Amino acid sequence: MLYSLAPGIKLIFGTNGARFPYSNSLLLEREETILIDAGLGPDGLKEIEPGRVDTVILTHYHLDHTHGTELFPRARVWAHALDAPAISRQADFIAFTGYDRVDEKTRATMLQYGYRERAVQRELQDGEDIDPGGLPVVTLHLPGHTPGHLGFWFEREGILYSSDIDATPFGPWYGNRRADIDEFIASIDRILNFKPRLLATSHSEVLSNEEITEKLLLYRRKFQERDDFLLAALAKGEKRVDDLLNLGFVYHRGYPEPVRLFRELEKMMIEKHLDRLARRGLVTERDGWYGRV
Repeated sequence: MLYSLAPGIKLIFGTNGARFPYSNSLLLEREETILIDAGLGPDGLKEIEPGRVDTVILTHYHLDHTHGTELFPRARVWAHALDAPAISRQADFIAFTGYDRVDEKTRATMLQYGYRERAVQRELQDGEDIDPGGLPVVTLHLPGHTPGHLGFWFEREGILYSSDIDATPFGPWYGNRRADIDEFIASIDRILNFKPRLLATSHSEVLSNEEITEKLLLYRRKFQERDDFLLAALAKGEKRVDDLLNLGFVYHRGYPEPVRLFRELEKMMIEKHLDRLARRGLVTERDGWYGRV
């Protein structure tokens, strides 16, 4: 399905409700045609003519945003400089994501969703004007989800595309080695400061006006709720990370496939919280055992 946000700005809803391994895409049509993210899948592809796309901008290196890039044969590929290595080289992708923490068979199962090495022709930075012709749009560096995670600000139209800062009830996802909680929170706050009229994301419906603030604040609050969850668990006695993992920290209804990998990604999220709580003096660590101060 295609949704017109403003003249020349269209949101293409991804296959299967834009759930992994798919995502929404943003189509900009003026003198040039720019597609932001390529993980829209077969349903989304029905809405565009791949041969007309001049540029594919990848908001970050995750598979659900990059796996369809090869379907746009004449398009150049742009991405933020900090994420470009993981898009260009599989070894960097594995290192950035932490997929090297699982066995080769499990890793291969995940990579089958569509990792391909893609040359990045232009490395973007924060604040760049990428106007495709009469449609001013500025890149926003919104790190945390990944180091080079990008959003896009259409000031004239009051529209902000925040990619995987998606304001979903599930909450923020940062199960990658290079993800960072404090950067993620700062990026959410930066979006709030823009006070956009419309917010479009990679995995949710379009939000407007007061709804944006309400849902982003609920989304942001998940970090504190997850801190509180761990602190309450540790108040009952010292635990290892694997003990905490078995309490249903994020994936309350079970893991997607491959289960072994997603357990490891959730484990990375727990470790990030524990490290952050330890820096704040709220948690102690001794030989792999964590306790409440």
